[in-house]
Amino acid sequence: MQKTIDIEFAPKTPVLALLKAGVVSVVLSVVALCIVLGLVIYVSLVNQVTQGLLEENLMLQQQANALKSDKKKTDKNTSNSSNQQGLITVASQLNLPWGELLKAFDSRSSNQVALLEFNPDTNTGVIKIVAEARNSAQMTNYIEGLKKLKVIDDIKLTHHEVNASEQLLPIRFELEAYWAGAFPR
Repeated sequence: MQKTIDIEFAPKTPVLALLKAGVVSVVLSVVALCIVLGLVIYVSLVNQVTQGLLEENLMLQQQANALKSDKKKTDKNTSNSSNQQGLITVASQLNLPWGELLKAFDSRSSNQVALLEFNPDTNTGVIKIVAEARNSAQMTNYIEGLKKLKVIDDIKLTHHEVNASEQLLPIRFELEAYWAGAFPR
């Protein structure tokens, strides 16, 4: 039989003695237990904070719902008044004497002047007109004819130019007139 010889080069110290005695495993167990205990405490704190946030969120949602229901009540009242105002505006625009105005302009139509735009402003009573004539005499005749209309008051030539891009060099002109029958001054 052979004998094994255990040779240690380190000096005999209390640490080495404890290592041989299994104290290291005890220390490691204590450290592991501290880590587990720390994790349990951490998870408990996180759960408490999460629960507090959930309760606060629920309270905020209840307040938001209460505000929304109050806002809906306010919006209904506001929308009713704005709807009424819109209906009044539409009714007043429909009650304007459109037929008279359109018949008057139709009576002045000719093959010498092309009416390109006809934009009545129902708030101010101003009618903006864009038309095109072959020459300045036709333009002048058209404006003089419009001045004779009873539904038109205070007609002005605001802009005119020769359209050089077309072969016949027509004159494009813009007018502003006041719709006398619908908007008393």
